[in-house]
Amino acid sequence: MLKKIDHIGVAVYSLKRASGLYENAFGLASEGIEDVPAQQVRVQKFAIGQTRIELLEPKNEDSPISKFLQKRGEGIHHLAYSVEHLEDVLAVLEKKGLEIIGEPVTGSDGKRIVFIHPKSANGVLIELVEEDTKS
Repeated sequence: MLKKIDHIGVAVYSLKRASGLYENAFGLASEGIEDVPAQQVRVQKFAIGQTRIELLEPKNEDSPISKFLQKRGEGIHHLAYSVEHLEDVLAVLEKKGLEIIGEPVTGSDGKRIVFIHPKSANGVLIELVEEDTKS
């Protein structure tokens, strides 16, 4: 069901300030910045092996990331796993009683995503990212 860790989402107030840690201190190259309208967020990605760190900056005060920052400050927001056939995975997880947040939407890189509520996942917000099955 879960194929790999796709990325770790880190909520930050400012991409410009936060990216310095990864670029200057750790020597990682940014893979660029992307706006993700469905999540009201700007994302900056850094690859580490087959996994990425995604810095998440809110685009407005209504963004889920903005609300997270107001409550908790900067830090790990979610853990994302790659899956194949998102609807099939959701059907299995819902039968097992996991609470899914909303319907799948388009996330970073144009991939379909959905979140599992932390109440169903030991306090961790989990994102499921549908792998590209066309290649």
